[in-house]
Amino acid sequence: MTRLADPPATMTTKAASKGKQKKVKKDVESMKLTDFYHVRRSARKTGKEIEAEVRLDLRRKIETCENETDLIIEDFEAKGRGIRAGKKFEKGDFVCEYKGEIIKFVKAREREANYSKDPKVGSYMYYFQHNNAKWCVDATEESRFKGRLINHSFYSPNLKTKVVDFGDNCFYLCLFALRDIEEGEELLVSALLQGSTVAMKTATMVVIGISRDEFSKSELSKLYRKLARQFHPDRIRDKEKLAEAEEKFRLVTTAYETLKDDETRGYYDYYLDHPEERYYNYYQYYRMRAAPKVDVRLVIFVTVMVISIVQYVSAKQKFSEAVSYAATQVKFRNVAMDVARERNLLEFDEKGKPKKKQKNGADVEKVIQSIIEENINVSGGYKRASLLDTFAVQIIIFPKTLTEFLIQRGSLAYRQLMNKDLTHDDKLFLIKKNMGLSAAQFGALDEGEVEDFLAMELWKKDLCEEYKKKKEVEEKEKLMNSGRYKQYKRYMKRNAGNTISFLED
Repeated sequence: MTRLADPPATMTTKAASKGKQKKVKKDVESMKLTDFYHVRRSARKTGKEIEAEVRLDLRRKIETCENETDLIIEDFEAKGRGIRAGKKFEKGDFVCEYKGEIIKFVKAREREANYSKDPKVGSYMYYFQHNNAKWCVDATEESRFKGRLINHSFYSPNLKTKVVDFGDNCFYLCLFALRDIEEGEELLVSALLQGSTVAMKTATMVVIGISRDEFSKSELSKLYRKLARQFHPDRIRDKEKLAEAEEKFRLVTTAYETLKDDETRGYYDYYLDHPEERYYNYYQYYRMRAAPKVDVRLVIFVTVMVISIVQYVSAKQKFSEAVSYAATQVKFRNVAMDVARERNLLEFDEKGKPKKKQKNGADVEKVIQSIIEENINVSGGYKRASLLDTFAVQIIIFPKTLTEFLIQRGSLAYRQLMNKDLTHDDKLFLIKKNMGLSAAQFGALDEGEVEDFLAMELWKKDLCEEYKKKKEVEEKEKLMNSGRYKQYKRYMKRNAGNTISFLED
């Protein structure tokens, strides 16, 4: 190694004047770790490299169709041909390609229309969207590729579809394991992800002999009863065939429930005619399956009853609060005491006060409140609860209420137009309207106050406006003379100029 040179002991004039020694850079030869240890390149792969290898392996499997040997064709009694797994597939594994001719949507609809003319020709059309375009895989023609034979299941699919795009306008429609699939298990994909005629094929195989053009509910019911007797689990004695019978019975029941109802059959027909609208059909399927089928009239009835019960309970609570408040007032308590003494409901001592312990065990406060509740007249929002004020009863008597309202308003308009004398009810209605009071507010007014309004003829709009202005002036004068307002004015005068402001000067 190179020997390090001794650092010079010279000092600059500026550094010497300050009494500090200047730092001098050392000329040192740098050494690398690799000069002492041999370092190998890491064999670890990056995430992008692993992803590229996975995509390359997937493309190889798709193009070589090597998984076709792991698919076993089998004839099922109710569904026809289907596919069983020849090996175990783990969740997310590539199973096979739905192989066929990839064509544009318009051309696919033309082909499907031609296929539908011949009942002997099956149609295996799978519609999908990719790169903002509508496509279809036409796997109708018989071939050695087995993906076209996979059946569908509403309740227990174990496959899902996915478009795999390798670029350069090269994409494939593939089936992947939706969950772990055991060897020998039938491969199933959801009918909502299948093409229209695949679903139609299954429906017509379950409900044998019924086509869209020759559909009748009587024939549907007859065939359903026949198939239900054949595949009902209670009729199957062989335990080995029980699971298969349950699946067949579910398919029969699903087809029957779908086709017997006009609404669901309409959505199903729309699904057959518009398979490209996958998400709309998906929504309609789960809406019909999950949404509770409840009569709208029952929902309305229950809603009205709940609102009415809440109204009645709330009114009783408010009236109870009003009675409790009145029981704390001296004048109401004294009147209640007199009534209790007359009826011998309570025992009193020599001073005229009720005894704390009554011989009959009566609660003094409850007796007083019951007497007040019996005799008090509360109006407005705290009036006594009544069933007539509930929403349900108001709906029932609405025709009568509307008729009375129209008659009253019509007669009032007629008397005003003909300059005839107004009735007492007309005057009260106009006073309430001119004063801007609600029915509850007007009902809470004292009888003497209402009589004063009638004496001042406040049903006349000009007199009412004059009265309101006069009351406004009186309220202002009352406010000016109140101690609280004077205290507020003194406070504002004393703190003038000391208010906080966020505005710039």
